[in-house]
Amino acid sequence: MPYIAKESDVQATVSDFGTFCDYIERETPLATKKGDLSIKACFKCNQILRNQRKGAKDTDRMFQYPSVSLWFSIARESGLVVQEDIKGGKTVFVTTDSYSEFKTMSVFSQYVLIFQTWYCFVNIGEQYMERGMQYILHNLVDGVFRELKENGSSKWYQDKNAKPGDFFSRGKITNYLFEHGYKTAHVLMDLGLIEIKESSLISARYKSPILSKIKPTPLGHSIMTASEYRRYRWFNVYVEEIVELDELETFEQMDEGNGEFITPFLVFFPDGEIDVQVISKLLFGHEDIESASYTFEMKVSLGKKCIA
Repeated sequence: MPYIAKESDVQATVSDFGTFCDYIERETPLATKKGDLSIKACFKCNQILRNQRKGAKDTDRMFQYPSVSLWFSIARESGLVVQEDIKGGKTVFVTTDSYSEFKTMSVFSQYVLIFQTWYCFVNIGEQYMERGMQYILHNLVDGVFRELKENGSSKWYQDKNAKPGDFFSRGKITNYLFEHGYKTAHVLMDLGLIEIKESSLISARYKSPILSKIKPTPLGHSIMTASEYRRYRWFNVYVEEIVELDELETFEQMDEGNGEFITPFLVFFPDGEIDVQVISKLLFGHEDIESASYTFEMKVSLGKKCIA
């Protein structure tokens, strides 16, 4: 029998996202020229969120706050928060009617909308303000999900033989999260997909905690299992990936369940709790589920195992 999500599995994520959106609704904070939350608003938001960034300064920018940047991106991409011009040539962020409708949904539907928005429409690259991340980011989520799914949710994932600084060199992409990918680990924790244990060490390069253990939550393990049929690099609009010929057979499995993105995940939530039509309406502007599809433009290459 598959694991069926409980309200406690999703409540913290939904509540945290609601706390962020309620702040926007209440305070209508200013936008920067780049379109981010102001420095002042980021600092205040960090103080009211569940997984606060420790040691935050009132001069830090939005990308330095994992939770703030996550909820901001999801709120914007889902259309629950928009920019609005005011007098004096300034711009503020406000909530929309869609947020009012979002608040009437069941907690499970709210969670699925949050997850789908992050998985499909949020640019993970905005978490990293440096060069050389492209290849890693394109493979990071799928690799971590695959390895943690194999690990299971009953035990911690760790590499006892690894030393700080050599995690990514040991062949497992999940090891990257321990020292270099704290922001991504923090995001997966916010989404209720993993648990983390921080070590007493701080990364000299990133000034963030180094992790000692990671494991998927029961809900996270279920989502990671379903994601095999809805791989991140196939659905996230910001990821451009070359799909090799030996991967096309797996890609075609997305047609199972009429190809709707949500379909493989529904079995892990209580019957009748996910309002697919409302989610489709909020994300795509209509309730026609079959029309809420994706257009894929892929480059196909010959893999190393292919013999000409």
